[in-house]
Amino acid sequence: MNGLIAWEDIETVGGYLVRVSGSGDKPFRFMPDTGFMMPDDIDGQEVYTLLRDRHGVVLAGGQGPLKGRIVRIGHMGYMDRFDILTALGALELALAEFGYRPETPGAGVARATEVIAQNELTRA
Repeated sequence: MNGLIAWEDIETVGGYLVRVSGSGDKPFRFMPDTGFMMPDDIDGQEVYTLLRDRHGVVLAGGQGPLKGRIVRIGHMGYMDRFDILTALGALELALAEFGYRPETPGAGVARATEVIAQNELTRA
């Protein structure tokens, strides 16, 4: 696993996922995955299952000692910036369904969008 980020710092999560991608008009190229520590009272496997079964968004759960503690966004191969926004938004909404209330709802998607916009402006 390349990164392990506490969910509580979702603005960092959003910015990080975009920054590791590079820039340009080509789809983003990522490292294999990024893991997110779940809040202590939320089982990451249940989040993963909810995302897949109810929302059609497939992420990955933790393995070994991290099973239930993390959710991973796998990004082997190419991903579009909108795939990042979709994954972050779905993850935030799924956590809300489990009762997690962030200080600023939507902060991860907002930060990722901000970084994408900055990348677009620097290319213009």
